Amino acid sequence: MNERLKRIANRIVPVEQLNARKFPRDLEAGQLSLPFSILEIENLNYQRAREHAPLLRVSPRSEAAPLRGCVLCAKGHALVLVEKGDELSERLFTIAHEVAHFVAHYLEPREKAIERLGSSVKAVLDGERAASESERIAGVLERCPIGFYHHVMPRLSGAADIESDADEIALEVLSPLSEVLENLKKTKQGAAEDIELLQRTFGLPAWAAERRAILARSKLRGRHGNFLAGIKDSLGRG
Repeated sequence: MNERLKRIANRIVPVEQLNARKFPRDLEAGQLSLPFSILEIENLNYQRAREHAPLLRVSPRSEAAPLRGCVLCAKGHALVLVEKGDELSERLFTIAHEVAHFVAHYLEPREKAIERLGSSVKAVLDGERAASESERIAGVLERCPIGFYHHVMPRLSGAADIESDADEIALEVLSPLSEVLENLKKTKQGAAEDIELLQRTFGLPAWAAERRAILARSKLRGRHGNFLAGIKDSLGRG
C-alpha cells in the first residue's frame, strides 16, 4: 500500500468515520476539520465557476464546457464546486477528487514551505509579495502554488499524472484497499457481483467500483504484473 496515499486519505476522512469504519463516507463533515467548503451548482461550467472566482481565466471557447467539479484555493482555504445534476455516487467521487487536489497539491506543499521558511512566507504564497533571494534559494517554493490555485474536472478526464494521483487518493478515501480486500475475500462471486457489492458498500460509481474490484482481485490472487498496469488507465472516468 502506498503510505502517502493512505496518509493523505486519512487526513481527508473525518476521524470519527475512520474510527467507526463508516461507509459510504460523508465528506461534507470534512468541512469541520479541513479548511474547505462545498457548493453544488446546476449546469456547472467555467463561466459559472468564475462567478465564485474572478481570477479564473479560460478562453471564450471553453466557457460553456461542462464540468463535473472544480476546486478554487487561496490563502490556505478551498471552495469545491460540484455539478448538482450528477448522481450521488459521482458527486461523492468528485468531492473526494477535488479535496485530494486541495490537500495533496496545494495545502501540504504550502504547509511544508511555511514550516521550513516561517510564517512570513505566507505573503509570498498568497501572491502579496515576491520571494526574497533567500526564499528562492531555499528551493521549497519550487513545487508550491503561489497565489490563486485552481483545478477543474472536465466531463472527460485525462490521464495526466496529477489526475491519476487525485483519483488514487479519492479511491482510498472512499474505499480503502484494506476494506475492499476484506469485503471481497469473503465471497467468490463474479465481476458483476463484485462491482455491485462495492457500489453498495462504499457508494462508488460503477466505473470506480470496477477499477477497485480488479485491483483487489488481482491482489487476492497474488498477481501484480503488467496486466493490471495496462488496464488501470483504461478504467478512468468517462
